[in-house]
Amino acid sequence: MKLNNKRTIVNFSNSLLKHFGAPTWHETIPEIDQALEGQDKVVVMLFDGLGRYIIDKHLRTRGFLRSHYLTTINATFPPTTVASTNGFLSGKFPIETGWISWSQYFEDYKCDIEVFKNTRSSDGSLVRDKDNLIIAEKCPYENIFKQIKKANPSVNVFDVFPHKVRPKSDITNFKKARLTINKALKESTKAFVYFYWTLPDGNIHRYGVKSLRVHFVIKKIQRFVKKMVKNNPDTVFLTFADHGLIDVKYLDICDHDDLQNLLYRPLSFEKRVVNFFVKPDKKEQFALLFQKYYGRHFELLDRKTVFQNELFGKGRPHLVSYDFIGDFIAISKDEYCLYASNETTPEKFVAHKGHHAGGTKEEMEIDISIFND
Repeated sequence: MKLNNKRTIVNFSNSLLKHFGAPTWHETIPEIDQALEGQDKVVVMLFDGLGRYIIDKHLRTRGFLRSHYLTTINATFPPTTVASTNGFLSGKFPIETGWISWSQYFEDYKCDIEVFKNTRSSDGSLVRDKDNLIIAEKCPYENIFKQIKKANPSVNVFDVFPHKVRPKSDITNFKKARLTINKALKESTKAFVYFYWTLPDGNIHRYGVKSLRVHFVIKKIQRFVKKMVKNNPDTVFLTFADHGLIDVKYLDICDHDDLQNLLYRPLSFEKRVVNFFVKPDKKEQFALLFQKYYGRHFELLDRKTVFQNELFGKGRPHLVSYDFIGDFIAISKDEYCLYASNETTPEKFVAHKGHHAGGTKEEMEIDISIFND
């Protein structure tokens, strides 16, 4: 799998830092830098899961979003919300932040934890209060809003999240989001606004890439963007995603006891990028058996290669990244996911129709569209 760590959502974030006069952590993206020149008000709108592949499936070339296409970038690896959104919000790669994937093993708690929810990956039970994320305590970072405000106090910064993500927010629909953003822009001469929306990701997980429900949601997103842009002609808007999704199938590692018995911890990370902790004297055997059973569908990388190839991005690894990353990483090359049925309760396991976090271009590629430039 070939990675380009110079044209990612993290580099996009660094272009924004550069534009507002804040120090950068990584390379910026030239065409974004150029598009932002002279702009006092900037709104970036992230629609979860609305990658290039999804846009091309559901929207016409002459439609509002696609007709304002600026450039294509990549998600972080893995192309999943934990890694990609926090990469954007920090300006740093997952290896640097420690925010790597949906489910990470915490030695302090002796279990895999779903980092956005503080729940055990095995059964969904709370590890502790969900309003105090363990990952945020373990891996804190200064977000780009604070970085920009610190470097350029004259800029008003706003982060706008839906109620589903931030319970104190009253934003439950696009109308409320529009009113909130319009008010912020009206009251500012210089502004940076970040807006995040959970869809279409959730619908694609549940119904699949080609679903009519997904199609209607994406068309609704396009109408929302069009209204926002027309309401604020003095503001440049950029739309993007954190990743794409594809329709998937499932393989159960429990079908091969001889392979699973070589592990000393449960699987972690994601079903399309799987993290393995292998018994010290069984690594060679594990690699051979994995290649035999799953080599057709997954690329297997050992720990040394993961770090050498900068799989999870450039920069100095966070100390806990060394703990989170196991002995091998398996990356899906096609539509298959890998899970362990004996590590999850039947009530907890959900076979999503659409998924992400693998190594396909459909999951990795993100289109950026620009308006009022």
